[in-house]
Amino acid sequence: NMVGDRITGLLGLLLAPAVLTAVADAEAAGGDHADIDKSVFHLFNPTPAQYLREMDTDGPGATESPYTVDAGHFQIELTFLAYAYDTDRRGYELKAWAIAPMILKVGLLNQVDAQLVLEPYQVVEERIGSQRVTSRGFGDMTLRLKYNFWGNDAGRTAFAATPYVKFPTSAEGLGNNSIEGGLVLPLSVDLPEDFWLGLTTRFDVMRDERKDGYHP
Repeated sequence: NMVGDRITGLLGLLLAPAVLTAVADAEAAGGDHADIDKSVFHLFNPTPAQYLREMDTDGPGATESPYTVDAGHFQIELTFLAYAYDTDRRGYELKAWAIAPMILKVGLLNQVDAQLVLEPYQVVEERIGSQRVTSRGFGDMTLRLKYNFWGNDAGRTAFAATPYVKFPTSAEGLGNNSIEGGLVLPLSVDLPEDFWLGLTTRFDVMRDERKDGYHP
């Protein structure tokens, strides 16, 4: 489904990003806690407020974060409105709006968090010549699991792996009705003068347009 592929690639222009967090006393977070053994904390034994790392987000933009949510804590990343536009030489035109797309996160272990990506409401308008089709409704859901290999609490670099699976929960015309998945590998490097470098490598396994198989 051309619409599903285009929406996946285009809904990265975030007009009004906002981040909400359910972590209490987050102001006490921060600092270098490399001397604290945080591996003893988990979902049912939350990390104390004084040991929380600074909050980080997977967006807006194409670069994702290698840092996980602290064990036993929750985080919501919410975008009020996202808009995408695309056209080609054949006269095809696509306009897409996403209302309140969000990522729900929970820290399972010190180096692992689980994430649920939701697209509560989408509007997609397609036009080819004089023909116009509009689709509305709930989008696909994506389940992700992020594992931080190093740098979560200390160090000048941080690296993680985030495998994910997308489930076809979208309304008719908004997706390709296929289970898809992949792997995201984010890397962060601290640079002098408070600058930093973020790199994200992504491997996607997508359903073929003819739906007779998958391709990377």
